[in-house]
Amino acid sequence: MIWDCISPGSVRSILALPATKHLWSAPSVTNGTATLSLNCELFLDYTHVMKQRYVCGLGQGDVVNGHKSECSTAISVPSSKAAMISTMDIHGLSRLEFVSEVPSAEPNKTMSDTRFRGVVYPQTEELRVDLKWDVFKIFDISPCDKSMSGHEFLWSSTLPPFRPSADSFYDWPRHVDFSTHAQRLMEYIPLQSKEGKLCGLTAFCSNAGIVGIGTHFLSCSPHSSRGESSFSHWYGRQQGHPIHFRLGRQETISSVSVFWERDDYLPEPYLAVTTSKDEIYFLGPYIEPSRTCTKSLFNADHGDLQGLYYDKSPGITRFTSLGSIYQPHRHTVPRQAISAIPLRQHMEVIDILNPPRFFSQAPFRHVRSLVACYLESRCTGLLLCYHDGTERILGQWYEDTDARPKYETSAFRDGSILRFYFANENGYDLLIRVRVVQDAAPQADERFCDMMDGDEIYWLFTNYADVIFGG
Repeated sequence: MIWDCISPGSVRSILALPATKHLWSAPSVTNGTATLSLNCELFLDYTHVMKQRYVCGLGQGDVVNGHKSECSTAISVPSSKAAMISTMDIHGLSRLEFVSEVPSAEPNKTMSDTRFRGVVYPQTEELRVDLKWDVFKIFDISPCDKSMSGHEFLWSSTLPPFRPSADSFYDWPRHVDFSTHAQRLMEYIPLQSKEGKLCGLTAFCSNAGIVGIGTHFLSCSPHSSRGESSFSHWYGRQQGHPIHFRLGRQETISSVSVFWERDDYLPEPYLAVTTSKDEIYFLGPYIEPSRTCTKSLFNADHGDLQGLYYDKSPGITRFTSLGSIYQPHRHTVPRQAISAIPLRQHMEVIDILNPPRFFSQAPFRHVRSLVACYLESRCTGLLLCYHDGTERILGQWYEDTDARPKYETSAFRDGSILRFYFANENGYDLLIRVRVVQDAAPQADERFCDMMDGDEIYWLFTNYADVIFGG
């Protein structure tokens, strides 16, 4: 009687629950946890959840941690020197393997939007892990040693070839501290490639910090009729100011640091790189030396730089962390105190523009040719090519980006003048074109500045202005 008077809904469901409990059988499986040492022979049991195969049990001998199933396979742990790679799909563990060497993968080729891999690098002792499972499958496997650097990392594409080091990783402060989360989704940025040599880096910078990084490689395939070719990989977003530098053929990266402004409530670090030719590149805005803080992420004394990595967990829209991966030297090298990166000299002219302001400089000596970069009506950057084969960038340079700028190449002869033409917009000067001239007189209404052979060119720029001067 009462049942017929109650309309379908939550109240009816609550009343029906006690009446139907005696009809349900108790579940045959339960959730659980275990801590175990992985060695010798293992057995993996599989089940299907939502049309996806997952590992539901891990057996050693007669003991099964999790749930036993009719579908199983045997794997062996070769030795304590093996790396353990766990593949996690959206609901849990889908694959477990042990390898003597972490496999390389093609950059920017993610497995899927819901599949990630965790890796525990070669150990000197037995591998002990914590295992967690629910009523269907294993949903977490992690090393017992939570002090191990990177134990909470899951990688979205390429696995780093060597273990991350806490000394070479920096989380900068922010409102939401993702570093306290049980798992963090990381992205590896390879700086080594079998297909080519690293020839440059680009960082897209804004007042919110670094939002994107591009790596540029030069390949020389013996089967290519065109000889050398280049290719790039991008991480993050291509928004803001593209700050770019190029490496020479025999030039390598010798140190990597982050720098930021002191006393900022939430500092936004940027990237500073030193090369084997003692060149220093600041991939970020100008900060007064007295207000600059730095942290070293890599130095050539540590080993051979393999790549960088950062946190790309959901909710993070820019770079909020950065670390380096390097191959340690075969023979132990005593670590020396690493000196801070040399800071840029402060010039009063820089103060005429409001932060964030970006600053670049290059010598105007022994120049063979130059390439100007144009995006819409603005000349954004200049590539100087020298007789010794080196190249330097002034301003903003769009190297293999989604934006399609126009390039103009000009040869340079001794005695030529490099002339910069400006247009005034809203009270500020914007660079609109660059020309190599001899003694040609400009039009009376043109705004320009000239650089002579032997000058040092300084280019200060923001979103709305360009200031170029010589020294």
